[in-house]
Amino acid sequence: MKRETYIGGMGFKRIAALALAAITMSSIWMASAAFWDEGAVYGEEGEPDYSAAPNLTASSAVLIDMKSGKVLFEKEKDTPREPAGITKIMTTLLALENLQPADVLTVDEQTYSSDASGLYLLKDEEINVDNLLYSIMLPMENDAAAPIAKAVDGSVEAFVNRMNNRAAELDMLNTHFVNPNGNHVDGQQSTAYDLALLTREAMKNENFRRYASTHEYTLPASNKQKARLIRNANKLLYEDSQKVSVYGQKRSILCEGIIGVKTGYTAQAGNCIVAAVSRGGMDLIAVVLGSGSKMVYADALEMIEYGFHHYENMAVFTKGGKASEIPVTGGKADLVNAVFTEDVNAAVPIGTAPDTLDIRVTVPESIDAPVTAGAIVGKASAYLGEEKLGEVNLATETEVDKTEIRKLFNASGKVLSVVVKVVIGIAAVLVLWIVITLVRSERRKRSRRRRRMYKVNSGTREVKRIKRIKR
Repeated sequence: MKRETYIGGMGFKRIAALALAAITMSSIWMASAAFWDEGAVYGEEGEPDYSAAPNLTASSAVLIDMKSGKVLFEKEKDTPREPAGITKIMTTLLALENLQPADVLTVDEQTYSSDASGLYLLKDEEINVDNLLYSIMLPMENDAAAPIAKAVDGSVEAFVNRMNNRAAELDMLNTHFVNPNGNHVDGQQSTAYDLALLTREAMKNENFRRYASTHEYTLPASNKQKARLIRNANKLLYEDSQKVSVYGQKRSILCEGIIGVKTGYTAQAGNCIVAAVSRGGMDLIAVVLGSGSKMVYADALEMIEYGFHHYENMAVFTKGGKASEIPVTGGKADLVNAVFTEDVNAAVPIGTAPDTLDIRVTVPESIDAPVTAGAIVGKASAYLGEEKLGEVNLATETEVDKTEIRKLFNASGKVLSVVVKVVIGIAAVLVLWIVITLVRSERRKRSRRRRRMYKVNSGTREVKRIKRIKR
């Protein structure tokens, strides 16, 4: 008789059968989950039709032109949602605005946590800001945020106040931060549009762009740990083997022209991503909140392709270009050119003619000499219909000196004032002397006439009239 060995009251055959059943059920569950959550990402081969607006699964999304801030597409862009790890864009921006990348920080009692996720930083470990920011931006290491916060403001609480103040400065009207790492906590919220504004500001910083675009990075050894390799969680930067469906076409996740930025995830927020892409002189920012693990990439790519197939970059203002002429009063030249102070580009619908733009210039009717080159004298705004595309300051192109006589007066202002006063004084004295002289002269004339008219006899009061002999 064949014996069956039992373990804990259960035979090997029964254990094997249960294990096989568990594996089968697990495979079915995983396959169905992949189908329902991500199966639809696999599209058909062929040419996509970009004429339609993006069809997104995300809860909220927005696509903006990085240069002008113009919204090109949106889905509930102003609805507050949990930002997850996208929060770290603000943390990184504030670190770059207040610290130097080479600054070395020490993980102390206030910033160390034995159960922290991410880098697993050790107490008294020394690490510089640059490496901490790589850790924050690439693999979303949560424990790297606290040392940054303490270094900037002395405590995490004070740093969070700074985050909210900076958000207000950027007109992130529906944003409130509670922590610097994006972990789930009640009250932490932002919107797709607010996060696009934040990213637009952060991308102006060269160091931020460096972190945001790095695929992988080797953290050098510290005083507590060996060197470690970290990889970016943003698959748009490198993943060319996994496929998603974009406008019905199966394609790789790798995005043409990708220059960053960041992913985020919590169970409450779902999958989130901010992507910045540059093609043909046009830079776009796509934000996706509350999507699936692969659908987050499909949603981002669908918006990005929509943007580049419906819009193109237009040079609205060119630095040094002439906007208008301004009359100059009292100068060697009668006019001075008002020119654009910087380049301004904007995304416009493909095929928009430059002469359809409405350029509105505001300058003074005239300016007084002297005029210095580069002096701000007005503004110019560009509109396409009623939509404002951009605004730029106007400055004088050249300097204009005063005319020579004015220049002389200007150079000897105080001396000239004294001279004028002296001249006026002398003139007044001269006029007074002339008046007195004339009065005296008139009196002498009158006296002589009287002597001729009258003869006074010596020793008597009798006055005899001497008759004039008529001729």
